[in-house]
Amino acid sequence: RQYPQAHSGEHCYSAIMGRKEPCKNCPVAGLGNGKTINTTESYYEKQNRWISTTASVITSETKPLGEEGEPNADDSLKTPCLVCWSDVTEFVDRVRSKDVLTGQLTAERFEVEATRVLAEDRRANHSFLYFSFPQFGDVTEVWGYQASNEIMKVFAASVATNLKEKEPFARITGANFAVMIDFDDKERTEARVSMMLESAHSEVLRLYPDLRLDVWCGIFRMQGRELAVSEALERANLARKSIGTMQDMPTVALAFYTDDLRQVNSFKEFVENAMREALDNREFKVFFQPRRDTEGSLTGADALVRWITSEGQVLEPCSFEPIFEENGFITELDYYVHKETFRLMKEWMDNGVEPPSVGVGSSWQYLFSPDFLNRTKYLLQRYHVPAKYIEMKIPETVNGTDIDLVLELLTQLQDLGFVVEIDDYLAKCALGEQAKELPINQLRQNPNFIMFLKRIEQKRLQAPVEGSDFMNVLGKGK
Repeated sequence: RQYPQAHSGEHCYSAIMGRKEPCKNCPVAGLGNGKTINTTESYYEKQNRWISTTASVITSETKPLGEEGEPNADDSLKTPCLVCWSDVTEFVDRVRSKDVLTGQLTAERFEVEATRVLAEDRRANHSFLYFSFPQFGDVTEVWGYQASNEIMKVFAASVATNLKEKEPFARITGANFAVMIDFDDKERTEARVSMMLESAHSEVLRLYPDLRLDVWCGIFRMQGRELAVSEALERANLARKSIGTMQDMPTVALAFYTDDLRQVNSFKEFVENAMREALDNREFKVFFQPRRDTEGSLTGADALVRWITSEGQVLEPCSFEPIFEENGFITELDYYVHKETFRLMKEWMDNGVEPPSVGVGSSWQYLFSPDFLNRTKYLLQRYHVPAKYIEMKIPETVNGTDIDLVLELLTQLQDLGFVVEIDDYLAKCALGEQAKELPINQLRQNPNFIMFLKRIEQKRLQAPVEGSDFMNVLGKGK
């Protein structure tokens, strides 16, 4: 007998599990109301294993369990049950270690496997790769989820064929992947990674020849065991993110981690730690850059923001806005800039000065946040600045935003009386001008955006409106 201490009539949780109280996930409790079989799974931390437990009613001659599955008060009338245990630890481990979509390792299992390989050969040098497809959301918007999933599966399968036995590969999250490979030297490692990713890229294009798919890969060389696997991946990911600052990037772009990137990461930490207090202390200053016509006459202004720290250091938007866009704080900064613009224009009006038209930019995160329209209406009511003096500047990047939401937002802004400044090619399509008049030489750099424009044109054809009544538009550069 496996459990010689167990005797008939004893409680299983006491005789077998050594517990003083019933198990929280007891299968017997699920019996009753005609249910004669019930199975549950539980993790037992002390034993470090997963157990699948099945309880079955083995006779119906005596009084059944109560309606709620509780035993009856009279022990002699309890329904006898057969309880079976199965150790399913290995099965659960297999399920949890494999990514359902690609069949590669999960992030959790990757860390375990990479740590094991590093421990087995402490003298070997290894490289950690972190690669992804930037703007993959646009691909999903244009091609759909089924195609996006197939793209990731095909790409991952191709990469896996170029890996050795002790080179773990995982899908971390979304369209982000991690690999640990042997490190030879920088040139050979770079050549191998390029070949591996370009080969996978070609496999995807064979199925989707019209697809524009960029691949960004960061590489971190790890010598010995100076860092944990999670830290190595963070550094590889920092290298990947740095690719966004490069000029004339190839379709498959690589970047090695350097100590300079660590300093950039330190700046990011400074920004994120100081941003809330800086906003409360009004360290973000709004300036108006005048716009003039060819004769030098003032035609308007654009609201610009600078971060002037308490120590007097001036930070340009290009240094902190990408961080705000990543962590979501950009919506608070955008509202602050809008509020300051209204406040300053109110001061001019109170002093008898008619303000010029001022262009105010916004991120897509703020424009489509739940509070955007309510906050904008509040500013109109509080400062009593006519909406005609404000030019709402719609950003160029579409980022896969739903067309119906875009058109609805533009209409609502126009109804409030704002002048809407929008990029030429998006404006032309929304206003119903013919496709032949679009600046195709500019759009060819982003085939996915052409699909977006075609969808706008399709919406216009389904519900045609007069362009002059749709919205007030200032074309860029006009």
